[in-house]
Amino acid sequence: MRKKIIAAALCVCMTAGTITGCMGIGNKEKQQENTKEEKAEQGSGGAESQAGKSEDIDYNASFELRFTSSLNGEVRTALLEEAAQKLNEKWPNVTVVNESTGDYAQKLKLEFSSGDGYDMVYLDDLNQQALMENNYLMDITDDVLERGWIDKSVPGSIEFNNLRTPDKYYSASFLMAPIVVYYNKDIFKEIGAEVPKTVEELEVIMQKAKEAGYIPTECGGDNYYQIIWAAESMILNSAPKDDIDDWYYKRTFSENMKKAFTDAFARISDWHKKGYYRENFEGVKGDDVPALFSQGKTAFTIDGDWSLANFEASGLNMGAFIFPGFSADSEPYIVDATDGAWALNANLDTNKKAAALDWIDIFFEDDFVKKWYEASFTPATLTDVSDVEATDLHKEVAESTKNAKIGFYLDNVKPGYLDYMIKETQLLTQGQHTPESLCESLEKEWNKK
Repeated sequence: MRKKIIAAALCVCMTAGTITGCMGIGNKEKQQENTKEEKAEQGSGGAESQAGKSEDIDYNASFELRFTSSLNGEVRTALLEEAAQKLNEKWPNVTVVNESTGDYAQKLKLEFSSGDGYDMVYLDDLNQQALMENNYLMDITDDVLERGWIDKSVPGSIEFNNLRTPDKYYSASFLMAPIVVYYNKDIFKEIGAEVPKTVEELEVIMQKAKEAGYIPTECGGDNYYQIIWAAESMILNSAPKDDIDDWYYKRTFSENMKKAFTDAFARISDWHKKGYYRENFEGVKGDDVPALFSQGKTAFTIDGDWSLANFEASGLNMGAFIFPGFSADSEPYIVDATDGAWALNANLDTNKKAAALDWIDIFFEDDFVKKWYEASFTPATLTDVSDVEATDLHKEVAESTKNAKIGFYLDNVKPGYLDYMIKETQLLTQGQHTPESLCESLEKEWNKK
């Protein structure tokens, strides 16, 4: 997912919300009953369940554990180095090799298709499915259950990457990636606006901001992320849950989904025509949106929690709220997902598997999780962080998202779909698409194998 690569060292916020609604989570008790017997028979690259019998594990063994991820940047690199030091307390002769990079998805393909692959990977849902299709990842169901990782996680977070394999787990999540709305409190006060509870109220704010001489909202013209996130938010809150599930898991593109897509992009088109976006925003780079917002002339913008530190650096009187739904009487779905999850190479031997599982365990230790939260990241664990120092904006993001229903990044439905959405949405604002023809084009691309 591209959302956690941008401003990689600045990821932010704590999401305590329950992942429900669009997820279709299975029954954990049933999983515990069904999988323990199955896994013992299947094995994993020669290693027995729970990393082999303890007497077979040599904690003094010397070897490398290589991994790649999108967890690059100075802050995250330092935290990963601390994790390696923690692992060495139990495995003194293991060298953890961190090959995290912004283009980690490409490295995954190259390493696994041309060689033995990495020992561990931190990856999103889409890349996990790609590796699983070629049997590159290990089934760690027993280990997930026996180590209690599900009970320590935000409900549904571990299930998210594993929804396509009911009752089986191939990864364990660590961070989340919620989309929120950052707003200029001084502008809101000047135009008499309060935090909106519905999309209609948000539209009133945009109109008032424009009339007062402000830029209602921002968007990067090179990637259209803000527009796509707004559209996805509206789709999540207008189509029935079952239809969204069926669409995301490539079962059917229902009439309800077609209407939701068309209506969402009709609103986007209307906002564009009314001048709610910065004039000539098509020439603005997405990475420059926080800096433009910091000029104090924009009412609000949509962005990920990973950009929180950028907005804090603006020095503006800022707040945050979640993108509203269409009813003020219920919490809306928000665009969110597991930022990434740890998975293991299917062919690890007993020692490497045991060390890799102990590595993942470190990311469920409360003291270590708190360090990530303190650095403005979004843990997917249930760690109590109330005693951790956080900025006012950080707290506001956490408070606004804690009861939200977590939905999909719809652009992550299949490889390349985001790029296609960007291109087709650009044609919409250029007048070369209607909302209806845009929906038809997206449906055609969705139907391709």
